[in-house]
Amino acid sequence: MKRLCFYLLSVALLLSACSKDDDPVATTTNEPTHEDPSGGEEVAGMLPGVFSVSDSTTVRFSQGNLQYQPSSGTWRFAPNQWDFVGAPSQTGLNGNKTPNGTIEGSDNALISTIGYSGWIDLFGWGTGNNPTQTSVFSEDYTVFTDWGSVCGLGEGWRTLHADEWKYLRNRPGKSAWATVNEIHGIVMIPESWTTPEGCAFVAGQDDGWNTNVYDKPAWAKMEQAGAIFLPAAGMRNNLAVYDVGIKVRYWSSKPGGPDHSFAYAGNEEYDQTTYRICGLSVRLVR
Repeated sequence: MKRLCFYLLSVALLLSACSKDDDPVATTTNEPTHEDPSGGEEVAGMLPGVFSVSDSTTVRFSQGNLQYQPSSGTWRFAPNQWDFVGAPSQTGLNGNKTPNGTIEGSDNALISTIGYSGWIDLFGWGTGNNPTQTSVFSEDYTVFTDWGSVCGLGEGWRTLHADEWKYLRNRPGKSAWATVNEIHGIVMIPESWTTPEGCAFVAGQDDGWNTNVYDKPAWAKMEQAGAIFLPAAGMRNNLAVYDVGIKVRYWSSKPGGPDHSFAYAGNEEYDQTTYRICGLSVRLVR
């Protein structure tokens, strides 16, 4: 149905009226700092690995998923690549608590709560100008405002196009399922790659999330060598958060129809068109 997220939930959708965020601003400075390959300047929050996203375009990824604090209108990159918010207040269909995120005091289910001072990181499609949007009406998501253009974390940040995600995905031997600091997700390595001493990288998913397992020290070496990690931060439908620790879903900038847009689905066989009303992760590049 046009007003329902594609993923069926057993909980009822609640219509929520959210006030617009007129001037979301950034007040954080992120580390690490590396030279931008296109211009040579030092850029805060940018990782060292250089990735091809087309035959002629390379990018570097931000240090973590994009996050927003509604009470202050502040944007930031997550402190670490494995960090995500989750929804620790919610109980899943099996009666178990939704896997907790790594950001203390934060809960995506509180996205529209007045005065909420935690962080959120599951956004409806193109909501850079209104990051707390929780409407279940597809007509409220017709215009794409790139988060990178309004977050105030530096010029040049942007969201990957669906074709660029596909290019990344289709590079042979460059992606793998992994667990980093006990968090499930997808590891990607750049074209120029040397596996750090004492580490290993096995492409694919033969052993599920245990195909590659890294603790903090091992991942620090992998990151410095250029690897990126996309955590399985789940999805949001209105105020319900689900598939935390299971789904690796990231928005692209490409619309896929009146109600859908394309999303990178890292641990699924194909990338997906997802209802724009759903909240997914955002990882910026430049």
